[in-house]
Amino acid sequence: MLLASGPPLREIADLKHHRLLHEAGQGLWETWLTATGVENFMPKHNIVMDDPNVLHQAAIEGQGIAIGARALLNDEITQGLLIQPFEESVELGGYYIVHPPGARTRANVSAFFNWLISETQTC
Repeated sequence: MLLASGPPLREIADLKHHRLLHEAGQGLWETWLTATGVENFMPKHNIVMDDPNVLHQAAIEGQGIAIGARALLNDEITQGLLIQPFEESVELGGYYIVHPPGARTRANVSAFFNWLISETQTC
């Protein structure tokens, strides 16, 4: 919807002609632009939102271009509500499983651990 009616988005430099949607306090655009080698980037407009769900909905509605976690947005991408216009992506950390020593010897903890690991392999 946004790209059908707005300026083209063929290369990263074209982003400067679009409204960028930012998640407050995350610096995702800055991190991604730096990782892709873009310096001194000045977009046409910026909007900052506190809630990532509202941010993603704004992108779906064509209000601008957002950065989000692919694993959280796979359904929207599969349904054609969102696209990933560029191949470039950035790893932004991870998650840790924390437990007391010896806890993984308990059947329920081990089962949960194994399930959690198998689920993350499908993302």
